[in-house]
Amino acid sequence: MDTLKEVMAKNLDYTFVHFHSIDEVGHDFGPMDSRTIEQIEIIDKYLDDIINNFDGQIIITSDHGMHQMTDSGDHGDFIFEDMFVPYMTIHGGNHE
Repeated sequence: MDTLKEVMAKNLDYTFVHFHSIDEVGHDFGPMDSRTIEQIEIIDKYLDDIINNFDGQIIITSDHGMHQMTDSGDHGDFIFEDMFVPYMTIHGGNHE
């Protein structure tokens, strides 16, 4: 997030950011484990910061889904949990 803040300060027209911690923790513990949910909550706070401080179009998506294994998570199978990738587009900036 610190690197992204530096990039956002440059007022570029386009930036791509990938927060990988959800995937890492999901692989270790599974997609619904409390530690994975904790990472989602952290990234959600990052997104709130981005949305409020970047005045432009924002696309939020995932690179893939994940399914539960016995004691971990995985992806790459031709199943709904791995293939479904929602996205949203919003206009950022503090528009009070």
